[in-house]
Amino acid sequence: MGKLMKGLKEARTEDQQWTVMMKHIHPTKRKHLTEAEMKKFRRSATIGTGWTVQQLDAWVEECIDMGWITTPMTLHRELAIAGRMTEDGPEKEHMIMKTRVKYYLAEKGWKHLRAAQLATLKDNLRGGSGSGRAVEAIAWEMEVEGAITLEDRIRGKGGSDRRDWREQAKSWATDRGWVMPQATAQQGAPIPLEEAALVELGTGYEGATEGLRQSGWDRVISLDCTQHTISARGTVKRVSNPDVLTTFQQAANHPQGAMVGTAQQAGVLKGNLGGMWASPCCTLWTTLQNLIQSKEGGQQSAVQLEERVQEELQGINAVLDGIVLARARDPTIQYCVEQPATSSLKDIARVRSVLGEGIVVQGCAYGERKSGKKYRLWLSPETEAAFRPILPRSSESACEECKSGAREHQQGYAPAAGSSQGRIKTPGLSGKAARNRVPPNLAAHVGTVMRTVWKNLNGNKTCG
Repeated sequence: MGKLMKGLKEARTEDQQWTVMMKHIHPTKRKHLTEAEMKKFRRSATIGTGWTVQQLDAWVEECIDMGWITTPMTLHRELAIAGRMTEDGPEKEHMIMKTRVKYYLAEKGWKHLRAAQLATLKDNLRGGSGSGRAVEAIAWEMEVEGAITLEDRIRGKGGSDRRDWREQAKSWATDRGWVMPQATAQQGAPIPLEEAALVELGTGYEGATEGLRQSGWDRVISLDCTQHTISARGTVKRVSNPDVLTTFQQAANHPQGAMVGTAQQAGVLKGNLGGMWASPCCTLWTTLQNLIQSKEGGQQSAVQLEERVQEELQGINAVLDGIVLARARDPTIQYCVEQPATSSLKDIARVRSVLGEGIVVQGCAYGERKSGKKYRLWLSPETEAAFRPILPRSSESACEECKSGAREHQQGYAPAAGSSQGRIKTPGLSGKAARNRVPPNLAAHVGTVMRTVWKNLNGNKTCG
């Protein structure tokens, strides 16, 4: 591949580049490219060569048609094949849309499509058909084929009941000329008018997510701007799977704030959002005191550091605004904002103004964590009044070191020379996940209290 890359980069015109490609794969030099080799080839052949991915894929399909190379069928190839169909029409439109949806789902690792994720698909992949029904039709088709499963909570505008959305989507596609499965498009189950829903901003490594989903909420709708690797090397790969992939700032563009906007994207009706959990990015705030003096800080200009500060401040303000707007809409909604106790977030004037001082708890009391890491929790006033943290030395504590009065925990972030402590590590988790995950039992404890308080404030409304 090295000679090919060099030749492509030296070629001055598209015709010259095409000639280089043709010489590289000659009819007498038949070769098979594995899926991994093709992925590497596609990536490198478009860097600095002037070729677009679409041009490259079209050329690869010509080589395959000529019998010059063979390679496994991939989503890239399916999309290229659909794009090469000469006659525009229903078959081509259907094939392109289905391939785009399959590619998006594969890229995100989504096999069970939640309501908010389907809404994201419709926002991003409406395509030439100009209708979200096209995406819904493909989702139903893939469900029939067994490729995905669906969360059956699809609502219309204003929260209207759309139990027959599958039949609507199928009829739309059939009327458009798409060839759809012959299976009957079943109706969804009725969506409860009352449910207990919680929005989590900042999924991270899903420690809080796991705990919140164990704390009695009917649904936890999670949001993060990226998918984090949770599993350790050598184990089955596992990445976080937030319902909504976006930043706090983008979510805050909703007129009613990030919390309510995220809930509405998942089809949560007004009155059913009862809880909010937020874990703002803490990378900068836990190190800001030392960053400027550190090697990393020395390599950054004052402008770059200020840009980082402002970006994270925008995310924090998105959380604060979301809480204020949600509570103004419904004062019974409960919240928890979580940060490491060492975070300088507590020193920000607006944080103190909106959230107060917060309380500090020790993570080791809740299990999984073997270090003495502490967390600051800013709780809604009603939840704070009801919350009783597990103390490290209490009988309920999961920390044997604290209960025995030991001076050191099993693990520490930077064990001193001669210390018996090991570094932060949790079986099955990546290093970053082990260091940064919120203990699930801590989130479960807080989540249970929030739900109980919210339910009591609403007269023990029936949920789920």
